[in-house]
Amino acid sequence: MLASTVTAYNSRNLDTIAELFSDDVVATWNGQLIASNRQQLRAWFAAGPIGTAEHFAISKTLKVASKDTFAVQWRYDVHGPDGDRVGIGLEFWSVRDGVVDCWDAYGVESPHSPAAASSRELLGTDFLCEMRIQLGEPIDCGDTGYGRRTAHMVTSGTVTGPRVRGRILPGSGGDWAHTRPDGSASLDVRICLRTDDGATIQATALGRMAPGAGDSGYALDFDKADDPAGAARYYFRTSYLFHTGDPRYAWLNNIVTAVRGRTGDGGVIYEVFALT
Repeated sequence: MLASTVTAYNSRNLDTIAELFSDDVVATWNGQLIASNRQQLRAWFAAGPIGTAEHFAISKTLKVASKDTFAVQWRYDVHGPDGDRVGIGLEFWSVRDGVVDCWDAYGVESPHSPAAASSRELLGTDFLCEMRIQLGEPIDCGDTGYGRRTAHMVTSGTVTGPRVRGRILPGSGGDWAHTRPDGSASLDVRICLRTDDGATIQATALGRMAPGAGDSGYALDFDKADDPAGAARYYFRTSYLFHTGDPRYAWLNNIVTAVRGRTGDGGVIYEVFALT
């Protein structure tokens, strides 16, 4: 149920989200009653970041579960007209007949801005783009005694974002991975992309992937359907640097990014955020 809930929230389809709750659901936010039926709760979600933000992504982690009661920790990242924000909190579900009939949530939200949050506590981010990269069959160099070395070459891909849009150039690079004996991996990524208006940009990244216990096979299944909720089963983070001689995109040469990754749809999906 947790996975389907995260999928519904990240789809931002309000009708799908509403179907997770009973007709007579009672919902509170930070101790205040916000809804006493499904339609009221749907309206509350519509007025919040799920319904209004330009970009919204949430992850949820099950902390406690009994027969009909669940405690779930969550975090969301938002990019919208009034800036970038991050929210964290905890919610409690009471479940009846497969749907939530009592939802008690507690959370806080912090803007990604120097005026509202100390730089020692929270770095600001701007959503830059999403990369969807298809990979060929891995080249396996074997176990070197210090881990297994593999190379995953790029065959195609797309880049979509508010300021950068284009395609990944086939054969322009790939991901050279070093998988350690504990199942975690260090990543060295080098690819090239061409924007819709003709600029050529190289992107390089170093990163880490660390699957949860028993989840290595799932994390490395590049051919599974894209599953944003399932990404909680493994840690996959990188940091891209961009390099270009095109003056229209020279600003990319001067930024550092934080990247949240997941596997699926024949390769990898990266959500790229510029650090501000």
